[in-house]
Amino acid sequence: AGGGEPAPAGGEGGGGSPAPLDLGPAERLWWPLLESLAEAVGTHPKPAVRAAALSALFGCADVELAPGGALHSPLGVRAFGELVLPIFAAAPSESGPPLTAHQAAWVDETGVPALSALERSFCAQHGLLAPLCEDVIALLARCLQQPHHATLSQVAAESLLQLVRETGATFSQETWARVCAELKSCFDASAGEAYDGAPPPPADGVAASPLLREVSAKVEAEAPEGSGPHELQVLLLSTVYQLLQSMYPSMKLADVEGLLNCMHAMYDKASRTLQAALDGEAAPPPAELGEAVHLRLEAMSYYLQVLFSLHDKLEPAAQAGTPKRGAPPPPLGSAGHVQLIAAAAEYRLVSFCLHVLRDYLRLRERSVGGADGAARELCATALAEMTPNVVTLLQGLLAFSGPQFGKHLPAFYPLLADLIHCESPQIAAVLRELFAQRVAPHLQAEAS
Repeated sequence: AGGGEPAPAGGEGGGGSPAPLDLGPAERLWWPLLESLAEAVGTHPKPAVRAAALSALFGCADVELAPGGALHSPLGVRAFGELVLPIFAAAPSESGPPLTAHQAAWVDETGVPALSALERSFCAQHGLLAPLCEDVIALLARCLQQPHHATLSQVAAESLLQLVRETGATFSQETWARVCAELKSCFDASAGEAYDGAPPPPADGVAASPLLREVSAKVEAEAPEGSGPHELQVLLLSTVYQLLQSMYPSMKLADVEGLLNCMHAMYDKASRTLQAALDGEAAPPPAELGEAVHLRLEAMSYYLQVLFSLHDKLEPAAQAGTPKRGAPPPPLGSAGHVQLIAAAAEYRLVSFCLHVLRDYLRLRERSVGGADGAARELCATALAEMTPNVVTLLQGLLAFSGPQFGKHLPAFYPLLADLIHCESPQIAAVLRELFAQRVAPHLQAEAS
């Protein structure tokens, strides 16, 4: 798009030139009109003409695709698939070359607003346009994944989230699987680009994870020209975090677990870059090391947030009612399904919280005498930036129900006792509250 030649029909909707249709007189007017508008949006050299054509194209779609409109029929579905979606056939892709100045201008002036308009039109008439759902999801995932234009990635992520929120309740399991597969492919591609100099993972593996603050606005504000691997990974974390927060009841447990695994892998890769620098096994450039530290913190806080959120849905007697191995799972969206997801999140949450606390204590030990000057300074920086996540973790433990707290206290108690000696006033304040309100009463109750 934006490159002189008309975008080939069927680029996303798939289909080549339109096959003959038995059209009435009024319908025979619509196809050439929409075809001309779509071609002007994709190829006209003047931004003002493209903007006018874009407004007219989606103005027609919004009115005529609605019930009672001239395009509320298979003709409208076909026009959307063969004329509207192919506008983006030449949009940037993950494997494509960097954008020329002309292509970047088209994306800025036309591609970004066109993508938002496409998502709004699809959601408004998703019942009619349902056969094109997977094509639209694939387009949004491709635009999200491409590393050449930060704003296009941002808008694609927001559009994908909005589409899932608006229409996810009607998704088939095949469509949900496609959404998850597209997001996983984005993670796989971005993780492969980042921190290639990092050493291979240890043979025994290290527990890890990802997730916290809202970053959508920050990505758009701070990303440089062209969305590099770091910005893309943060955007992916934010997108999956928001998707899991809002749509988990409609998703299979395997899909939830798969997306959490992707986030965990991103955290792990960034952690290995930091660890290699601390151990002197690698000397990444300062910018790369800074990005790894930042991504690690983002992934950690997002992951904590989403796991605590899912775990909060766990009811006291839920585990007794979880399906036996081999039994059919409860229906999607049911209370039993939510409890199944919450119970699975508990194992991840406890394991990751223990990992975070051990990691924090190891960094603290190195910062006070177990490392040389440069490594000690890096440890101190990582500790300071990690402190808000540890506070979030301790506040989450404080909110555990009585049975949950008692069940997991033996594993946490030695680490909590070691944390008493840390220098952070924020951590110390939460620890005092935790010991006074939860630990001491629990130990007293056990002793009596």
